Amino acid sequence: QNIDLAAGSLSARGQVAFGAAGHLQAAFFERVAWPGNDLRDLIIERNAAASWKVGATAKLVNLVPLRQNEGMSVGETLFFDLTAERIVVDDDVTLSGQLSGKRNSSGNGSAKFLGVLSVHGKPLITEANMKMNFGSKEELVTGTGLIGGGEASLSFETSDDAAPKLMIMSENAGRVLSGLKVTDTVRGGKLWLTSIFKEDDFRSYDTTIELAKFRVVEAPRALRAFSVLSLAGLYSLVEGDGTAFQRGSAVLETRGPIVKISSMKASGKAVGVTML
Repeated sequence: QNIDLAAGSLSARGQVAFGAAGHLQAAFFERVAWPGNDLRDLIIERNAAASWKVGATAKLVNLVPLRQNEGMSVGETLFFDLTAERIVVDDDVTLSGQLSGKRNSSGNGSAKFLGVLSVHGKPLITEANMKMNFGSKEELVTGTGLIGGGEASLSFETSDDAAPKLMIMSENAGRVLSGLKVTDTVRGGKLWLTSIFKEDDFRSYDTTIELAKFRVVEAPRALRAFSVLSLAGLYSLVEGDGTAFQRGSAVLETRGPIVKISSMKASGKAVGVTML
C-alpha cells in the first residue's frame, strides 16, 4: 500500500497486489512516469491465461516498444486500453484519443482507435475511427475520418516486401485536398488518392490523384479565357462557381519541401487542359 517510488528516471505512486504464490497479480498506480511516458490511473492485471491487461489515462504514451515487441512486456500476451492526450506511434505519427487492442507473445496484434491522428505534429485526420493490424513483417490501418472537414476513407499498409502505401477516397475532394495541403482551389468532386512512400521518414513519396465531377475556382487567367469560348464555360464564370470538369488526374513527386508536378490533366464541357 501507499507505494511512492523514485528510481532514476522512473517514478510511481500506488499499490501492488500479489497472488498466493508470490507472483505479481495486479498493480494500481495514480501516476507512473519515465522518459517518453506519463500515465495516470494505471491498472495492470494478470489473468488466469498468464496474459496481462493494461488500462490507463495518460498525458503521454510511447507505443514504439509495444509495436516492436520490446521492453518489459517482450514475449507476453498483452491487452491494452489507453486514453491519452498524446500517443506516440513512431517519429512522425501521433494519436490523441482512445486506443484499445491486443498483442500476442510473438508481437502480432490488432487495435481500434477513436480520435485525432497527427503527422509531423499537425492534425491530419479528425474524428478518426480506425482499425489497425501490426506485426514484425507488416502493418495495416483502415478506417474513416475527417480531413479538412471532408469525410474520407483511408488505408495504409507497409511490409518488409513493399514500400508503404496510403490510399484515400472521398466524396468531397475539395475539402480533403485542402486538408492535405495539396490545393485549395478545388470544390466538390470525388477523390481517389494513392501515395507510395520512398523513405521511412514519410517525407519523400509519389502521389497519383484521380478526380471526378469537380470545379476549379481562381483558375489561371488563360484557362478562364479559354472557358469563355463555350456557353457552358461562360455560364459558370457568370455564376461565379468556377470552371467545371468531368475528370481530372495528377501525378506529384514530393521530396521533402520540394513538390514536382509530373503531369496534370482535366477535361470538361468548357475546356480540356493538359500540363507538364
